[in-house]
Amino acid sequence: MNGPLQVSIVAFKKGKLQVLAHAWDRNLGGRDFDEVLFDHFCEEFGAKHKIDIKSNARASFRLRLACEKVEGSLSLEIGVLAYDQTKVVLT
Repeated sequence: MNGPLQVSIVAFKKGKLQVLAHAWDRNLGGRDFDEVLFDHFCEEFGAKHKIDIKSNARASFRLRLACEKVEGSLSLEIGVLAYDQTKVVLT
């Protein structure tokens, strides 16, 4: 997933949806979040297990794949949560 980041701030009043603000950044997307997750877990593994993930190509590859899955799962969860709470599909 490497699409642009889109953010909307909305309000629901009396059953009506009102968009208060909307912004997007074409240059910020899924890979940026994957990289942040990767860096976080590299630091966490280093602190807990004294392992340098970045120096091991296979471990780095496996962690990056796992970060992509996590980011995709989080994106899906947020979409489902938004749908359940508002009965509006937000994409």
